[in-house]
Amino acid sequence: MSTVTLGATLKQLRQQQQLTQTTLAEQLHVSRQTISSWETNRNQPDLETLQTLATFYQCSIDDLLTGSRKQPAVAATPTINHWAYLALAILVVERVTQFSTAAGFLWIDFMLASLLAVVIGTTLSQHHNVAHRTAITLLSFASWGLLALVSGTINLASMGFGLMTTCQVCGLIILVKTGLSYRAYRKTP
Repeated sequence: MSTVTLGATLKQLRQQQQLTQTTLAEQLHVSRQTISSWETNRNQPDLETLQTLATFYQCSIDDLLTGSRKQPAVAATPTINHWAYLALAILVVERVTQFSTAAGFLWIDFMLASLLAVVIGTTLSQHHNVAHRTAITLLSFASWGLLALVSGTINLASMGFGLMTTCQVCGLIILVKTGLSYRAYRKTP
């Protein structure tokens, strides 16, 4: 028989997310004292609040009550970021070594800046508990990958063959890795 209480589970989940009671209370629109009373088992959240907590922590109500929560599929994000760093490195090297028009360089600079923004945004989101963080991360990277793939073809005249190919290859790298991460995310219970 498990001796894990709901309060202990809630406290552990909050601490895993590196949240203070005050920060969590603000996000859930309750008082800090309410969070404290849940974590010390003086009070328990009602069913609607349990559902909100389960959604917030990306688990089931059963996981909250039994303390048998499995890690969410957020682990896919760092591996996508590693591939994004590879794509960034490729874009930077090609930006420096290829000859192109001013419009071609401007587009590559935009692609670099937008990929960097996606990487920074997803990295910073790891420190905040957003309800659908993994889905948003996958969608962000997939959008960038599609943009890179399509824009390479559309901007061929201004970019030249070298930068076009670079744009498309980086887009394919991100799309393939995002697709693999999505598959892993869907298989995670």
